Amino acid sequence: MSTDIVLDKAWKVLEQKGWCKSHYALDADKKSVDPHDPSACSFCTVGAIMRAYGDDDDTNTPGVKARIKLIEYLQKSSKNVAGSITVWNDNKGQTKKQVISVLKELDI
Repeated sequence: MSTDIVLDKAWKVLEQKGWCKSHYALDADKKSVDPHDPSACSFCTVGAIMRAYGDDDDTNTPGVKARIKLIEYLQKSSKNVAGSITVWNDNKGQTKKQVISVLKELDI
């Protein structure tokens, strides 16, 4: 699976399921759950990437490469000076629409 396919799947997870802050994933009761849990119904950006590919920490996997691509984009675009996906995702005023828009932009 390529990095672009992971990003494509990630924004579709957010669009179809839902988006959240401060947790990788939440169930319908707003309880924190693993992104792969069938009860998960909303995801942060990293949680959506994990759901799309997996949460393997091997730097050569498409899931990790997708996160690196997103961090590099955020740093270059000045959308996130901290270089952290979670800081960007959880930023006050951040919206699901903005997150999906960036993931779609990277899904090329």
